[in-house]
Parts: sequence; structure tokens; C-alpha cells
Amino acid sequence: MERPTHQTQASLVKKHEVMDVVDFIFRMDEGEKVFIYFEEAVKKNFADDMKLLLQKGFTRVKFENEVAKIEELLENKEALKKKQISVKVLVDRLVVKKEDEDLKSRAADSIQTAFSEGHGDCVIEYANTESKLFSNKFEADGISFEEPNPNFFNFNNPYGACKTCEGFGTVMGLDEDLIFPDKELSIYEGAVAPWKGEKMSEWAEPLIKKGVMFDFPIHRAYKDLSDEEKQLLWDGNKYFNGLHDFFKYLEEKSYKIQYRVMLSRYRGKTTCPDCKGSRIRKDAQYVKIQERHISELTLLPIKELHAFFKDLKLNNSDSVVAKRILLEIKNRLQTMMDVGLGYLSLNRLSNTLSGGETQRINLTRSIGSNLTSSLYIWMSRVLDCISAIQNG
Repeated sequence: MERPTHQTQASLVKKHEVMDVVDFIFRMDEGEKVFIYFEEAVKKNFADDMKLLLQKGFTRVKFENEVAKIEELLENKEALKKKQISVKVLVDRLVVKKEDEDLKSRAADSIQTAFSEGHGDCVIEYANTESKLFSNKFEADGISFEEPNPNFFNFNNPYGACKTCEGFGTVMGLDEDLIFPDKELSIYEGAVAPWKGEKMSEWAEPLIKKGVMFDFPIHRAYKDLSDEEKQLLWDGNKYFNGLHDFFKYLEEKSYKIQYRVMLSRYRGKTTCPDCKGSRIRKDAQYVKIQERHISELTLLPIKELHAFFKDLKLNNSDSVVAKRILLEIKNRLQTMMDVGLGYLSLNRLSNTLSGGETQRINLTRSIGSNLTSSLYIWMSRVLDCISAIQNG
């Protein structure tokens, strides 16, 4: 499959390997001059740090945009007086020769050294002024991401389970069905159950009176509100306090029995706000294949999921790696469709399945095991045949 990547709204976060950098260098024009650096922060004293670099075997650094020998810098009193926050340490410099395998091997060794000494970062400079940063860490915008592994996507493993719901998909929280019991009502008609009564209706008044100021449809049925309008009821704005503020107020007053009773009236098992019911840790959703993360895929009907994997486009190297696993996935999904379960999703809980659905899933498990010399009898079809015979 694709090399594991993390997707944020801003950019794609990718872990670079040594060969990624080698390929980048040797795609350049023949004869291009390339410099391989890593950045070193000046920790205590500039002179002491330079001596330490010498002891490690490095001889040159980029100082004030010029490559200089460390020994010469140590003899330059004016240079030592200048405050350097960090310097780029030159690991190697080379001239691109596309067919030179020894040069590629040398470049790979130098890049590995840069990654190691640069705490995961390597800087490639070329064309005199151009530079590109490579990183073998999952980091971007100051955020560190976990490196994916099989348990990362397994809600039955503590490592992969959502930290909020612990892999159950539901938490004890505010139940929307209890707060909005009759979704045919509008806000004006009292759709928000906890905002009824002489005292609690004071929370609804600002919304009803000032809703026109921000185009909120107070006379529209709750079920017909858009997702943004429903979210506004929870978040509120400068004109009114939303449901989050309301229930926070109740919690602050929970030392009084009537408020504790009111809180308990609207609590129940609700979909986990972090994993959205997928039961997988939230940051697993940053890992995407063809713009889809695992939680989205498990919520799709099996018929649509099969179409996704059937149309999945991978590059040549990823296709080789994924060939066997993709074959297994498509075969198993096809088997589920063959027994009439294409409408189910992989996220469906077993205790919500009917008896017939459970039997069909067990049947697909047997069929998918590739057993030989076995006879499968689908009882529902047998009964249909018997009934047809009896009815002539």
C-alpha cells in the first residue's frame, strides 16, 4: 500500500526514507552540484560545539551563507564572537552522475548520516540557492504523529482503541434523542426539551428573539435544520448561550438535587465525539489512502467499499506490495455481497444483527477459508425449495 502518511488540512505529512532522498538527487540534471547538510543547534558555546563536530569527523559548516572550514572558524576571533543559534553541518558534496552506482551508494551513506546526526532531518542544497528539507519523522506544524503499525488500526488492541471510549464506540454523555424527543417541532414550538418550563425557558428566549439577527430559522422543524444550524444550537454565539453552556451551568449547580435529576434525565449512551463511533483512535484518521481514512471506509456499505477497492489506483511499487492483501479484501467483500449482505457496514455491531444476517456472516467465514471437499447447505434456500414443491 502507500507508504504510511498522515494527512492534515494544511499538508501531507510523509516519512522520508534514504532512497527517497537519493532518488530526488539523481533526478537532477547531469553535472548538478549537490550539498548534503544537517542542522546543528548551538547548545552552549560556539567554539566548544565546533570542536565537538571536529571530533565526530565533520570538517565544514555553512557559516553566514558560506561554506567554511571549522578549523578556520576556530581561529577567527571575530567569527567566534558572533551569536549563532544554529549552523548547517556539511556531510558531503557531490556532482550528479546518473549512471554511477558507487556515487549513489556514497550518497545513501551520507544521507543516513545526516538523518542520524540531524535528529531525523536532512537538508539538500542544489542549483546554488535551492534547498529541500527531508525528514524521517512524522512531524508537521509542531505536531508529532505516531508511526502507523497494524495495532494502530485495531480497536480490540489498547494501542489502537479510541482513548475516549476505550474502543466501545459509545460514551455516557448527553443524548440528542432525549434533548430533542420530537424532531417535528421547531425551536419556537419547544423542540429543546430541557428549555421548557417557567425558569429554563429563559435560555430559549434570546435565540427566539434574536435569531433573525443571524438568520436562524426558529420556525423550521428540528429535523429539517442543517448540520451547521444544529451545531449552532450546541455552541451558541454572541446573541445566545448554546446547549453546551446550559449543561455546564447545570453541572455547576449539581449540588442541588433538582439539577442533578435534570442532568440524569438527558444523559445516556451516545456516539463517541472523538472516533464518531468507529472505535479507532482519533489520530488513525489522519492516515489516508486515496483521500479516505479507515473510519470512513468501515462506515461504508460493503457494496460501496468493494467498489472503492476495485477502483483503487496505486503506483507500481505500492501495487506490488499490496497485491496479495488487496486480492484477499476484494474476495471477502465479494463473498459478503454474494450472500446478500452488501448493505451492511464493517462497523456494524454483532448484537445489532438479525439471526439470518449472523448465519450468513458465519457462512462467508467458511466459504472464505478456501476449504475443499466440503458441502455447504443454505437452509433458507432448502426451505424455499420445499415450500415451492408443496405449493405445486
